Amino acid sequence: MSFAPEDVQNYPIDLASLPQGWKVTTIAEIAMAVEPGFPSGRHNQEGRGIPHLRPMNISRDGIVDLSEVKYVEGSPKAWLIDGDVLFNNTNSPELIGKTALIRNPSNWAFSNHMTRIHPAPGISSAYLAHQLHYLWMSGYFRYRCVHHVNQASISSGPLANTVPVVIAPTAEQERIVAAIEEQFSRLDAGVAVLERVRENLKRMQFAVLLAAVQGVLVPQCADDEPAANMIAKVKTTTRFRGTQEPLDASLGPLPPGWAWARVGKLADRVTVGHVGPTKGKYVPQGIPFLRSQNVRPDSFDPTGLVWISPGFHKSLAKSIISPGDVVIVRSGVNRGMACAVPEPLGEANCADLVIVQKPSGIHPRFLCFFINSLARQYVQSQQVGVAIPHFNTQSLSALPVPVPPLNEQFRIVEEADRILSFTKRLTEIISGQIVRSKTLRSSVLMAAFSGRLALQDPSDEPASTLLERVDALRASSNGRSPRKSRQAPSVAGVSQA
Repeated sequence: MSFAPEDVQNYPIDLASLPQGWKVTTIAEIAMAVEPGFPSGRHNQEGRGIPHLRPMNISRDGIVDLSEVKYVEGSPKAWLIDGDVLFNNTNSPELIGKTALIRNPSNWAFSNHMTRIHPAPGISSAYLAHQLHYLWMSGYFRYRCVHHVNQASISSGPLANTVPVVIAPTAEQERIVAAIEEQFSRLDAGVAVLERVRENLKRMQFAVLLAAVQGVLVPQCADDEPAANMIAKVKTTTRFRGTQEPLDASLGPLPPGWAWARVGKLADRVTVGHVGPTKGKYVPQGIPFLRSQNVRPDSFDPTGLVWISPGFHKSLAKSIISPGDVVIVRSGVNRGMACAVPEPLGEANCADLVIVQKPSGIHPRFLCFFINSLARQYVQSQQVGVAIPHFNTQSLSALPVPVPPLNEQFRIVEEADRILSFTKRLTEIISGQIVRSKTLRSSVLMAAFSGRLALQDPSDEPASTLLERVDALRASSNGRSPRKSRQAPSVAGVSQA
């Protein structure tokens, strides 16, 4: 069988070096049915009707994901049966081609963004699903899809007639599937362990912050100047509005030498970053402009950092920040997350973040420890607004903070940084190994479909004989073309879990 040059461009399998007994063919030649699903703008998530599978229901690992399911009522035009291979035919160019095997569906329908393929007898559904998903993982479908305004697609015709598939003897297909699933099971078990360790490291990092602000991370020193004396020397113009809770209500008795103070008492000013539009204001080089994605628990993250011109920076005088200032995410899922502006960043500016300018009498990193641990729930609860919940500067200014003696603060920050840097490095290593597991999955599939994962048996019936038998079956069943599935019965009102 011959293919056009564009059909085999970027194809990840060496079609000229297949094992003896294998054949190259098309989906149209091995399938009893190739059909897209049906669109439906009327759906629900309350379980009325039947599940209507969509692109989100196939994971990047090629597994059916029912964590979020939409349902449709009435009589579906197409539905899935056991052994179908479900292919995502419309999506972003990066995601088009995700494929999963359907096992024991319970009246599942599927959208027109999906194509079901039902292989003929002798063609393992799992074997075909793994192979098509491997083509997606390798990026092959990114080059084969048709690009539209906001998405890309590959329709049933080109999928069935122009995408090469390699077919091993039936017995070898089963051995390959068994080997793939054995290797994937080992990888999944390893990833699960790594995920648990990563979660434990997160809990450990939080425990370090708690220990830091509760006075149990480093020993106290009787020679340190009490924090009350230091706080008394701090001059501030901050005025507090309304009645606030007692300063000792959130933490209880403090360690010796510690004292309570409000955030506004310890800072030159508590203000908010620039809330106006910045579209079109970013430049390749200039003044760093921090946004919420640059704030991580007690650490500045340069990922996605943008810059503004010096002139625009000067016009935003209110939101100018300097090293040692503390910035806190004001809205969104990370509301209340704080970090200190690092020294290497220099003078900068920021978007809609709460700014604690020039904290005096308290180490900026210690203040972040407190906001990211004990105070996080309080800060998140002090929200205003309905469309975009956020907290205001008054509530943060009035926030009571436990303040250790200054020398003790430096000892706490040094010890916490030592431990946190260690846990951060471990987290990076673990995250890297989890990412590497994706590469290993691809390597397993590459070996599988080049004939290097399972043993070949010369006594196996060759794929050519299998394809001849499939061809005869298809010719006798429906004039040599993949047949359409029959109509589904009406299941209106039936709730499927």
